[in-house]
Amino acid sequence: MTRTFSITKFAIDARGSLVRDLVSPAPGSNKGVLGVVARGEPPWLIDTETGVSVEVPNAVACLGMAFRPVLKTEINGARNQECAIVYGDKVNSVEFYDVALGAWLKPMPLARAQSVAYSQQGDKLAVGTSTGSVALVDLNNGTVRTERFLRKICSSAIVRVMFTGQGESVLALTAGGAVYCVDVETGDSVERAFVGADEDLDFECWAHAIHPVGRIAVFAGSTYRTTGRCNLWIADLDKGVSVRIETGHRVYVRRVQFLKDMKVIVIGDGGAEVYDINTLMRVDVDLNGDELAAVYAAMEAGPFTFAIGTA
Repeated sequence: MTRTFSITKFAIDARGSLVRDLVSPAPGSNKGVLGVVARGEPPWLIDTETGVSVEVPNAVACLGMAFRPVLKTEINGARNQECAIVYGDKVNSVEFYDVALGAWLKPMPLARAQSVAYSQQGDKLAVGTSTGSVALVDLNNGTVRTERFLRKICSSAIVRVMFTGQGESVLALTAGGAVYCVDVETGDSVERAFVGADEDLDFECWAHAIHPVGRIAVFAGSTYRTTGRCNLWIADLDKGVSVRIETGHRVYVRRVQFLKDMKVIVIGDGGAEVYDINTLMRVDVDLNGDELAAVYAAMEAGPFTFAIGTA
């Protein structure tokens, strides 16, 4: 049974800043570590077994991070908790930190890197920049990084990147609310359209997530003018069809994230809401008695579900 609790006071007291994102541990790693991205703060890692912070020797504020999923072998067994960190304009490279070794790895030069993600297979890395470009990097044998392409796809900053299940494409979310699908072989991109009615023509996507196994993605964003509420779109990536759920959020959606059993958590001005994407119904959230006035991020990590917000 999943235990749900908040680390609200610990997070806010320790950082004194708005928590922007939680990053889950990578499958196959031997150390359960949760990554925290907070506004104006350096990378923050938490041991999910003890709740103790793992020190990262870098005082520069980061914009995003991702853990690499890898299979343990004789070659890469020691490097099974690699974390990629991006810093925007502050550092002209993507930095890599090995949590297990407690050491920095060789950085990858790239100016204005703003978002980062590994493929589920751990063989590719995608990086979005503040200038609207997406870089795709092959990770050969876990030690060699080979840039496949660096392609400008739009004029807005790429604030979030995410691979589809088999790593065949990357979804890139822009600061302007658009979503682009980028082919990892060619670098070609197309903008994803969300049109269910005339009122949806001005829809801006502010958050998206891809199911770790199924070919399903969820998108959420701006207020639907007819109802005054924010919608959650559930898209079948193979069939190219979408269905819409009307959420309880009325102003914005900050983050969406898949949980277990085909459920998705939607975080916005109304707090945290959980929906079953099979039934399209809302599911009650148990915070063990904690009351959160505003939720910033939530993530399942091992046996726990973390929720960070203001008490």
